[in-house]
Amino acid sequence: MARAIRPLLLASFVLFFCGTVLLAVGQKEGTRKPDPDEEALEQMKNAGYDLSKPWKLDFELDIWNECEKEAVAHLQKAGFHVDVSPNGNAGKILKASKTMVPELSALRTIRRDFDSLVKSPCSALPGYYLQWGFDADQDEAFLAEAKKEGFDFSKPYRLWFRWSISAQCEYHATSRLREAGFDVEAHPMGTVGTVLIARKTMVPDLAAVQKIRQDSNSLCNKGTAHLPYAYAHFVSWGLVTDHFDGMVFK
Repeated sequence: MARAIRPLLLASFVLFFCGTVLLAVGQKEGTRKPDPDEEALEQMKNAGYDLSKPWKLDFELDIWNECEKEAVAHLQKAGFHVDVSPNGNAGKILKASKTMVPELSALRTIRRDFDSLVKSPCSALPGYYLQWGFDADQDEAFLAEAKKEGFDFSKPYRLWFRWSISAQCEYHATSRLREAGFDVEAHPMGTVGTVLIARKTMVPDLAAVQKIRQDSNSLCNKGTAHLPYAYAHFVSWGLVTDHFDGMVFK
């Protein structure tokens, strides 16, 4: 009787052991590998960026020198702007930029295309699709971070803007800003020029903020633009709070 039971016990043990191993293997195979595109999008979303609008995305590829011409032509045909930089003696880094909505399916298609691209031109000399990222407009990045902190930019806030200007531009710059509704303070800083602080209550709309930055070039009008060292450089902007009003000195 004991002899008859032993084979059954042994068979049961083998079946139990094999089943455990197969279950572990199945669970391991069933574990979903991290999707790099999905993770990058999640990071953008958590940082407060609007993924429903277009962004300038930068894709990096590491290829061999022999593949450069064909790879660049392929990328340009697909609508990418391509910059090439050396990567040691044997290879090149391609930075392919394109403005697009960062949609997961589109990014996965690009990844598949790039994975085949870096292999197909020179199949014996494979390359690598490294990563992608995005160029965050500094004004939009500031607004995104502030929104994440709870600011409601559908309503007006008191904003400060700071410029570094040459002494020749001080009169014209302050006049132009005051005409535009800013409260302006000019603080001469000796030989390094003048710090200009302008404050205004407004809805911090991205287009409006970007226009203020872009219009900095016109703060030195035609009457001073020809003078040596005449300049108006936009430095930064932000929210007037109980702790900071744009001044870096008191």
